[in-house]
Amino acid sequence: MPSKLDEIDVKILNCLLRDPRITTTELSYKACTTKKTLVNRINKLNDTGYIKGYAVELDLNKVGKKLSAFTAITLKRTSTENINMFRERMKLVPEVIECYHVNGLCDFILKIVVSDMEEYCTCLETKISVSEIETIRTDFVLHEDRNVMDLSNLSKKWART
Repeated sequence: MPSKLDEIDVKILNCLLRDPRITTTELSYKACTTKKTLVNRINKLNDTGYIKGYAVELDLNKVGKKLSAFTAITLKRTSTENINMFRERMKLVPEVIECYHVNGLCDFILKIVVSDMEEYCTCLETKISVSEIETIRTDFVLHEDRNVMDLSNLSKKWART
């Protein structure tokens, strides 16, 4: 069971979610704590798995990836073996930047980023389409807004009082 978060932990996480490059000086001020305490708390949040990692967010348009698609995949047979084989196959497709195994109307939802429709079709036909797939449905992204999670209303279940 994860350790409970207190108000300072939540402030730290919210600040890091909004600006991962915030300085320790600014973050300690915003979290109302000393730099030493802040560093100890961040280390604890890392060690306990609240913070899974740090990443760079690319502007996909600037690297030539102007078309994003969410592609729903339904497999013909949903055996554990087929599911695992499909998941492993998608790890080898660089255009698939996210792969979710889901329940509902489909088995997988893929986020695919490519330069144009021609590249999308080529990717679909040569890298994704396999005999185990029954249906493929795609929704293309028209506009993307980035929302940052806010933990201010964190459930009392996870927060210390």
